[in-house]
Amino acid sequence: MNTISHTFAGILVLKLLSVMFPDIFLMTFPMMMLSIIFANLPDIDVLWSKKLNEHHKSILHAPIFWVSILFIGLVISQATNLISEAVILLFFIQGVFHLFFDFIFGRTVGVPLFYPLSDKEYSLYPLRPKYSDFNPWLSNTKKHFRYIRHYLKNETLVAFEFAIAFFGLLVLFF
Repeated sequence: MNTISHTFAGILVLKLLSVMFPDIFLMTFPMMMLSIIFANLPDIDVLWSKKLNEHHKSILHAPIFWVSILFIGLVISQATNLISEAVILLFFIQGVFHLFFDFIFGRTVGVPLFYPLSDKEYSLYPLRPKYSDFNPWLSNTKKHFRYIRHYLKNETLVAFEFAIAFFGLLVLFF
């Protein structure tokens, strides 16, 4: 899933949470901004990855990280009241949905479900890491276009990703 899709998915997830749990999650501007940041946060590992197909091999794409953060965050929240439980829950939920979407929509990289025991990546569809075997900051545009062509080949995934982004955008107006 790309950054734009993760962004609108984050807004859509917040909207669903605000409908299901209106006392905890509000569709306010600050919560939307947090949702967008939290929905994209796992992909910050692309900044220190040497190749695009290596960026999911960090703790940020491991389910154990998000479960650990939830427990640590809730303990800190209870002990100090520095961070609201709603923010901790939103952080956790957006992180888990990011991994879920990467698992569903992964084409070249997946989710290392059993990290740190194994860095094998899993995805609903077969992964083709060779299409993202380049440095996203230093490579020529030819490799980028090859990656984009591969990304767009799976029309079903493109349609679902577009639908998530469309409904996430639509939520902003209603």
